Amino acid sequence: MSTITTTAVASPSLALLREMFPARLALSFAEAAPLINTTAGAMRNRHAAGRLPIRVKRLGRRVLIPVVALAEYLDQQGNAPPPRPAPTSPDRARVRRGPGPGRPRKAADMRPAKAEE
Repeated sequence: MSTITTTAVASPSLALLREMFPARLALSFAEAAPLINTTAGAMRNRHAAGRLPIRVKRLGRRVLIPVVALAEYLDQQGNAPPPRPAPTSPDRARVRRGPGPGRPRKAADMRPAKAEE
């Protein structure tokens, strides 16, 4: 008889996900979103645009995120350096602008201006 052995990479994220979601191979966007500090809608939008950095699986119309792929993403994010904040000018940070002109209120304001001859 042959024995199949698998070697699992020691991943702290995978161990935590297996503990949180026992016997689950894949998660929905709603279940995975809080784990990466985003919303399910934002994840769907990024997936539709092709900018979701996590591998997904389609089962019919359902789009699921494999637990292993989510763990890999979380491990990469843990090892990545934190993003640098965008440089801002102190003068621009203090500028406060009022509301814009808004929409026209009268029919005369909505008509295009006549060219003078």
